[in-house]
Amino acid sequence: MNKKSIAVKVSKTLICCTVLSGIAVGGAVLPTHSAAAKPAARQGQTVKTGLYKLELPGEIIVVKGSGNMLVFKKSGKTVGGVEVLGYYDNQTMQNLLPNHSQVIQKRKVTRLILPASRYTLRSDAISGKKQGDEFHTFLLKKPRAYDVWIKKGALSEAEYGKLLKSFALLR
Repeated sequence: MNKKSIAVKVSKTLICCTVLSGIAVGGAVLPTHSAAAKPAARQGQTVKTGLYKLELPGEIIVVKGSGNMLVFKKSGKTVGGVEVLGYYDNQTMQNLLPNHSQVIQKRKVTRLILPASRYTLRSDAISGKKQGDEFHTFLLKKPRAYDVWIKKGALSEAEYGKLLKSFALLR
């Protein structure tokens, strides 16, 4: 291998690593390692991670949360997000649900790119504090499950549906 081919190989590796460690918005890759919750995208834009992309509705702004989570914010408040979870043969849907949540309703969702189930959950059910309900839609493709969730009332049913239908895997 000559020096030129090594440089090209290194260059391709750096580009790949950059995309996998950031959120791409409008052709630019924004870093996602900061916990400072800086906006990663503005309304009406497509957000791309190394694994998937989706279209943001309305006034939603996306920031990088911890781990594999994107957080949706509206008027400065957290209203939802996307979390990538491990999903394996020996797991049930119950294993994917957030801790301390009570299932209010569950149903299959059709007409999405992946098999999906939607849960209406009441968070912090054991604390006794009224937190409100959340909609969690799990899009399933082993070894991953994509939890696209939103607080009830943060988006209209049509906006949430449009967000879910815009979800597409990149690899």
